[in-house]
Amino acid sequence: MSLANVSQANIPLTQKNHSPDTTINNLLALSNENSAKNFYPLIDSVSLINEDSFNYMFDILDNHPFVIFVNSKQTEYLIAFFHEGCTLNSFNEFQIGYLTKDIIKKINSRYIKTQYNSFYTNSGLHLGISQKTLQKIKGNHYKKEENTISLYIK
Repeated sequence: MSLANVSQANIPLTQKNHSPDTTINNLLALSNENSAKNFYPLIDSVSLINEDSFNYMFDILDNHPFVIFVNSKQTEYLIAFFHEGCTLNSFNEFQIGYLTKDIIKKINSRYIKTQYNSFYTNSGLHLGISQKTLQKIKGNHYKKEENTISLYIK
């Protein structure tokens, strides 16, 4: 997603936003089962994945059931985690990352392809964002390792 699209989402890029990101693509909100239906209308027919074999592929630290969404270009994934004891389709965590052809083969159609070009949070965070733009949005609340910048929000 280009920065032009972020601006179109009416997200101010100059504001340091220290509040947590709780929504993906202005549709899928944490702890909101109705938003899951807005994001993916067939969500009620989706089976949750709860297999340790996926954890290493996506650097998953916790062992909670999840759903894998893929963007229309199959270059990004969005994992929506479900914590046991919560309302069905009311997701509690999100993880966005780059998708490779190797991972697509390994997950063997256990994903849901969406119509979205990319995934972005309510504050405008998305894959490929520059460090300068990240700092404008979130300040210095991130972790940098070699060529990777990570922002963990739970």
